[in-house]
Amino acid sequence: MKITITAFSGFSGTVTLSASSPAGLRFSFQPASIDGAGSAVMTVTAAGVPAGTYIATITGVSGALSHSTRVIVMVTPGGSVPLRETPSRAR
Repeated sequence: MKITITAFSGFSGTVTLSASSPAGLRFSFQPASIDGAGSAVMTVTAAGVPAGTYIATITGVSGALSHSTRVIVMVTPGGSVPLRETPSRAR
């Protein structure tokens, strides 16, 4: 899944990306941080996670600023992990 960071009002800080889910899903980002604005690719690993629908939270942090959004992760018996974004909320 492509994660895009958009800078507003002259923002130029480094945004560090992370994600969490209570289901044991594992997330990685390439790159793990973005300077100002740009994109990263998030990879989800679902090894050992039972088939089902889970909610994961993606967070970008830069100093005291943070923003999160939720995605729906559907793990299928064949190992596929389609994602859907849900409405985001600023923290």
